[in-house]
Amino acid sequence: MKNNILILLFTFCFSFVSFGQQSKIKIIAVDNPEVGLNGQSIEVEGSSSDIDIPKEFRVINTSQETLKVFYKRIRVVNSGRIDQICDQTLCFPATNTYEYTSPIENEIAPGDSSLFKPQMVPAGEEFCAVHTYYVVNSFGQKYDSITVLFKTTNSDCVLSTSSFYKSTFKIFPNPMQDVVTINGDAIKNGGTVVFTDALGKEVKRTVLNSGTSSVNVAELRRGVYFVNVYNKQGDKSAVQRVIKQ
Repeated sequence: MKNNILILLFTFCFSFVSFGQQSKIKIIAVDNPEVGLNGQSIEVEGSSSDIDIPKEFRVINTSQETLKVFYKRIRVVNSGRIDQICDQTLCFPATNTYEYTSPIENEIAPGDSSLFKPQMVPAGEEFCAVHTYYVVNSFGQKYDSITVLFKTTNSDCVLSTSSFYKSTFKIFPNPMQDVVTINGDAIKNGGTVVFTDALGKEVKRTVLNSGTSSVNVAELRRGVYFVNVYNKQGDKSAVQRVIKQ
């Protein structure tokens, strides 16, 4: 994974997780309880020699009804490190997949709160990782979210509001087979397209011409991939999710 990670300072949303924010839940950081973090992005730093790199939040029920919630993690950029989700009483090793939801519900009474602590395990290595966490109900409906950039002290990670991150591109067909076409604002002046697998490992990199480019992906195995485009200055676009048949 490249060291420079550019992430927009609001919730990263794929098309299948877009949602309208609801006011039943308020997310706050334990170390800064006066500020609501709904839909925000924050940076968490630790040493590669630490046992884990955690960030503690409180999920507050601001409604007049008891809510039963779960915590869902989406890997925006994955470092290959093990990650965990801790709630009021337990820590769950998140499976090594793109999407993970904690298995036990947290029941929160009106006006009460529950601990929510995502954390990464450095295992002695320098890394960067970007995860978006959602508070969801038992039907998977989303109350709100927080995006976290985890980084180790000596890594070269950047949390940025780069306008290029807003740049979009189209990749088709999806599902793909042997060849895909990429076009859109993100490559109007050329750039580089990067494919990563579900574990965040780069599996293909191709230089693009301006306008529309075709990319041969015949060598990729069947599965889910995430596609980013970098412009000539190294800025990173929004990500696209594709399936290889």
